[in-house]
Amino acid sequence: AAGRHLLQAYSCSSSSSASSISGSTLGSTCASSTAAAAADFYCPQTLANTLGAMAMLCYQPPRAWSSAFLAASRQLLPAFSPRDFSFTIWALAQLDIQPQPKWLDVFLVQLRQHVPAMDRAQLSATIWALARLGHRPGVDWMQRFLDRVVALTGSTPQQQQEQQQQQVGTQAAGSTPQQQQQQS
Repeated sequence: AAGRHLLQAYSCSSSSSASSISGSTLGSTCASSTAAAAADFYCPQTLANTLGAMAMLCYQPPRAWSSAFLAASRQLLPAFSPRDFSFTIWALAQLDIQPQPKWLDVFLVQLRQHVPAMDRAQLSATIWALARLGHRPGVDWMQRFLDRVVALTGSTPQQQQEQQQQQVGTQAAGSTPQQQQQQS
């Protein structure tokens, strides 16, 4: 159903203005039967992939399409995977599509439960995109995010700081760790 709304919002009548990408023209030639068939195809992954592909192509979708995408994706957020969340928010930031604060709040509430399953790339893409969109997650969300980062790095921030201080001390002494080992 969410996909059907997305496709209906970007109907043939709204595609009269074609967009140009690298010399090729993108236009829409849709029929209602094609739109109805395609609507059943949309799921969280295909929504994320569609927007992500637009971002990779540097194609700025029309506002009506972006609004319909946000409405459709909001309905499907409970079914998003960690990848869907990170790819969607990254694409929104790349395309400079500014979701309403309420959409972002719902997005972060739904994402919060998936943060412990996110990998490094998903975490970094998500936090980068939130910063680029100018949205500051709450303290609880950030703590969950930081806990996951620490879990992936295998050390606490204090341990990382101690390692950095040791490296600085070694470099200040004028030799690298390899040189110190060779001298031993």
